[in-house]
Amino acid sequence: MKIKTSFVLFVVIIFFFVVVSFRNMVTLPFSEFDEANRAEGARNMVKFSYLWAPVTGSPFFRRDDLSIEYDKNSNVYIHFERNPLVFWTMGLSSKIFGDKEISYRLPSFLFGMGTVAYLFKILSKKSYLLALISILPILFSYDWWMSCQMAHLDTALTFFLTLALVLLINEKNGNNWWLISISIWLAFLSKGQMLVFLMTPLLLALVFKKINLETLIKISLLSLVLIIISLIPVFINHGFRLWFDNYVLELLQNRAVNNDVSQVAPMWWYGYWWLFSFRWGVFLFVPLVIYDFVSKKIDKGKIIILAYIAINFILMSYMKNKVWWYVMPLMPGVCVYIYKSLMGIKRQGKFKNILLVILISSLPLFWGIEISLKRVVAYSALIIFINSLVLIKNFKVKNFEKWLFVPIILLSAIIFYKKFPKPSASFPEVKRLLTGIDLSQVCLFVESMPYEGVMYYSEAGEINYWQTKVKENCQNYLVSPNYFEFEKIKEIDRLKLYKINAI
Repeated sequence: MKIKTSFVLFVVIIFFFVVVSFRNMVTLPFSEFDEANRAEGARNMVKFSYLWAPVTGSPFFRRDDLSIEYDKNSNVYIHFERNPLVFWTMGLSSKIFGDKEISYRLPSFLFGMGTVAYLFKILSKKSYLLALISILPILFSYDWWMSCQMAHLDTALTFFLTLALVLLINEKNGNNWWLISISIWLAFLSKGQMLVFLMTPLLLALVFKKINLETLIKISLLSLVLIIISLIPVFINHGFRLWFDNYVLELLQNRAVNNDVSQVAPMWWYGYWWLFSFRWGVFLFVPLVIYDFVSKKIDKGKIIILAYIAINFILMSYMKNKVWWYVMPLMPGVCVYIYKSLMGIKRQGKFKNILLVILISSLPLFWGIEISLKRVVAYSALIIFINSLVLIKNFKVKNFEKWLFVPIILLSAIIFYKKFPKPSASFPEVKRLLTGIDLSQVCLFVESMPYEGVMYYSEAGEINYWQTKVKENCQNYLVSPNYFEFEKIKEIDRLKLYKINAI
């Protein structure tokens, strides 16, 4: 297979996936929960010219000592538990392209595509074909493309963590220490708490002498200095204690100690979920790890990557609160490990065995998400066993030419394209319900539904959960799918807007 064929295949796949992604990002309303919340936070940062944290009317993590007056009837609130970098990019995008969904989704998408492009560029220095094979788990991952299309923080976090990890693995003479430091700093500004992901790779790099103690100290000091400098405006305006209480203590209490009922999942949840959303990664990564251990092909670089993946995967699995994007930064690490392992196999003259593994892996790749747990685990275990056997036993594969790789990947891409993920709101009609109604200078409540979509599309500022006691001396409105004894202002599909200032 010619080098240029692999590159063209990569470009073609990316092109069609990007086209359908843009169609989704332009036409679909925000999903509730994080996406609409992040967009509202960025919009208010621009509105109030406040640069150091997102500002929303959300009732979640609300503190009266971090409030900003939105209008005479409502406040919005500063959220130090979120770092500002991605919100800056969203705000800048909205200033350029206007206050609409695509503007707030675009930065997340660009960071996601930047990660893919960076991986392909780095891995293709020696082999375009193996680089393409190695990033197929991401190219055909539902969760990856879903996050890229949504106004999330985690694609930026993933991008900078990947930069730091690759630079650390390739470190030889201590020349990249300042680039690693900057990557760590930018990862902090994206989603700072997840810097814990880099602790194990840094310590192992020191143990394996990829870096020396002096380099580790320089990385740590420069990263810390950059982080402190970025926090100085917050300390000056709000004080260290208030930031620490909000960013560290309250976040630990709400995320690490208390359970979010909507996100509670068992220990094995990520493994089960990855069998659906990251299946090609599992089918390639696990057999290659088994092969490397059996054939004693584990080197120091592979151990660092493996520890980054395994230890952080277990750490996130131990937490009761789980959503797919918590472990998304590990996906590029899986791709890098696959590449390093495949390079070793290719040098041993077992390239046709690799192509056979790809063929076997592609067959069950696109099952529907509705497949039962027992069935998917049993079949996945079978595929992993077969792939491991193909690699370990060194089967003599005949009449399996490299050009067969093209139709295998193209067919897989077509199937994935037809089932391409797209953001979806629980109440997509929120946007239509609130269109054409002036909800400025009001007190707005929601009942029996997520509040984030209402918060963004109403532009009412502060949003509250419905309760029997409401604010006096302002117009009060309630958005709900339920029936209430109030004047119904507007109704679309399941949703109704009520006027409730009679209380």
